[in-house]
Amino acid sequence: MPFARMLGTLAVLAFLGACPGPTPGGNTPLQLPELEQLETTEGAPFEQSFAATGGTPPLRYSLEKLPPGLFFTTGQGLLKGPATVPGPYTFTVQVKDSAGAVNARTYPLRVHPAPAVSTTSLPAATVGETYTVQLQASDGQGPLRWTLVGGSLPSGLTLGEDGQLTGVPLESGSFSPSVRVQDVHGAQAMKLLGLMVRPGTPDGGDGGDGGTSLAFSAANWNVEWFGYASQGPTDDALQLDNVKTVITTVGADFWGLQELVDAEEFNALKQMPGYDGFMANDPIVEFGTSYYDPDEQKVGILFRSDVVSVQDARIILTSSNYEFGTRPPLQVKLRITRNGTSVDLVAIVLHMKAFNDTGSYNRRKNAAVALKSYLDAQFPNTPFIVLGDWNDDVDVSITRESSSSPYLPTPYQNFLDYPADYTFLTRPLSLANVRSTVSNTAFIDHQLVSNELQAAYVSNSAQALRPDEYIPQYKDTTSDHYPVLSRFRFNVTSPPPSTLRLTSPNGGEQLTSSTVQTLTWTADGISSVRLEFSPDNGLTWQVLAPSVPAASGQYTWTVPSVTATTAQALVRVSDASAPAAADQSDTAFTVSWPPPVFIDELNSTLGSSPGKRADGSDF
Repeated sequence: MPFARMLGTLAVLAFLGACPGPTPGGNTPLQLPELEQLETTEGAPFEQSFAATGGTPPLRYSLEKLPPGLFFTTGQGLLKGPATVPGPYTFTVQVKDSAGAVNARTYPLRVHPAPAVSTTSLPAATVGETYTVQLQASDGQGPLRWTLVGGSLPSGLTLGEDGQLTGVPLESGSFSPSVRVQDVHGAQAMKLLGLMVRPGTPDGGDGGDGGTSLAFSAANWNVEWFGYASQGPTDDALQLDNVKTVITTVGADFWGLQELVDAEEFNALKQMPGYDGFMANDPIVEFGTSYYDPDEQKVGILFRSDVVSVQDARIILTSSNYEFGTRPPLQVKLRITRNGTSVDLVAIVLHMKAFNDTGSYNRRKNAAVALKSYLDAQFPNTPFIVLGDWNDDVDVSITRESSSSPYLPTPYQNFLDYPADYTFLTRPLSLANVRSTVSNTAFIDHQLVSNELQAAYVSNSAQALRPDEYIPQYKDTTSDHYPVLSRFRFNVTSPPPSTLRLTSPNGGEQLTSSTVQTLTWTADGISSVRLEFSPDNGLTWQVLAPSVPAASGQYTWTVPSVTATTAQALVRVSDASAPAAADQSDTAFTVSWPPPVFIDELNSTLGSSPGKRADGSDF
C-alpha cells in the first residue's frame, strides 16, 4: 500500500474512534408515561397501563402502595381493578430495563364511592294526569345513566336516561319497576320501586262523547330458534331467562312472536304470573297442526291474561303457504278489557320468507298481494294489526337484482298505495334509519294496522326496543332481533247502565227441597244472566245456571236439597259477563227438609200389606 494511502486510512480510523458509541440503554432513555389524575369508581371495572418507552427490553415493573382491591402485573405494567375502598391514593411505579436503567414516577388515583339509588318510594299517579318524578342517586361519578331493567311501568310512562319518570299513565294498578343507575366508569346500583296508579279519567275528560279511554300495547319479536340450541343461542335456559326478563321489562299487553320451536320452553314462558299464550300448532288453533310441525319454527302469541282474552284462533291464507315461506299467518280475534270496558280487534302474526335473493323477494311480494286481498274481503271495517317478522323493509327492499343495481322497491308497496286504509306504524323508523336487528341495518320487523286501529294509535309510540342495553351478549344469548312496541288508546263509549232485578223468590216464601219452582227477574241492557242459590244467607253459593238468556225473564229450577230445614235461603241473579251487576232476594226464604213422600197407590189397591210390595217383597 502506498505511504500516502496508508496515512489517509489511519486518519479515518482515528476520526471514527473519536465518535461516541450507543448508550447502554439504547438511543431512547427509559421513561414511564406522564398521566393526569387517574379516576375510577368503587366496584367498577378498571385497567390502566404504565407501559414505559425506551430502554433495553425486557422491562420489569414494580409498584409501591397498591390501593385496596387492585393488582399489578410486573411483566406488563398493568394496574387492574375493581377498587374496593373509595378515597384519594398516590402510588409509585418503577421500571427497570435489562441494561440496568431505572425510571420511577408517582401517580395520583381517585376512587369515587359507588352509586346508590336514594329514591325509596314513588308518589302515586292518577290515570290521565301528567306525572313527572326525578329519580335520585347518591355518589358515583357523573353523568349518571338510568335504565329500566325489570318489572314494568304502566302504559304511558317512560323512564329517561336522565332518571326522569314522565308521561300520562293510561292504566291503573300496582306496578313494580326495577331501575338501574350507572356512573361514567360503569359502576351500577339497582333498586325495586313500587308505583301505585289510581283510577281516573284519561286526558282529564271523557273524549268528548261520554266515553272512556282504554289503553293497549302490542309488541312483536323474533326470538331466534327459541328452545332449539343447535340453531340459535346455545344455552336454552339462559335464553329462556333473558326472554322472561325482556317480557316483564317491556310489560306489553300482547306479543306476536316468531321462531318459537320447543313446546316445553314456551310452556315455561307462558307460565309467568299473569301471562298466557299458545303456539301455532296448539290444538286451540284451527288448522294449526296441519301446517306447523313440533320441531319447526312457529309463530305464536303471549298476552297478559287480565287484559286480553282470545275469542278465536286459526291459521289463514293456507293456499299461499309457499309464498309465506311455508309459515302461513296465525289470526286471533282478541277482546281487550280494562276497568270493565272492552274493545275487540283482530291480530295477525306472520313470519315472511327470509333472504335477499330475488326468488325470496318475489315470494314476499306475492304473499303481500294475498294478504291484502284477504284483509280487504274479511275486515273492511274492523280494527286489525298485522305484526311480526316481515323479513324486508317498507321504504325500499333489502334485495338487489345484482350487486351493482339499486335496491328494488319494497315488496309491500301494495299496502303503501292505499294510505287511507293501511298504515305501517314502523315506516317512520325505517325512514329514520333505525334497525330492528342486531346485524342488519334495515328495519324488517313491522306493524301494519287498518285505518280503524290507526285512529287509536298513540302518535310516535312505535319503537324498536334495545334489550342489549341490559342483557349482556344479547345477540349470542337471546336473539338477533329487537322487539318492536307500539301503544294504542281507544275512546270507548260507555254503555248505558244496566238494570237487573230479581222478582221471585224474593223473600218469605216457603219452598221444599227437590220441588220444581220458577225463578223470575227483569233485566235491561244485559244479554245473559247467571243464577245462584245460597242455603246460608250468602256465605256459600251454588250455581243453578251459568248463563241464561236475560230476555227470557224466568228459569225453571229444582230447589236444591238441604241437610236440614233452613230459613236463610237466597237466590242471586247477575250479569254473566259483568258479575258486579247483580241482585238477590231482598230477604231470606225457607227451604224445608225432608222432601215430600209419594204414596204408591198402585200397590195399595192390590192389597199389599204395609211395607210389602204386591209380590210380597219388602220395600
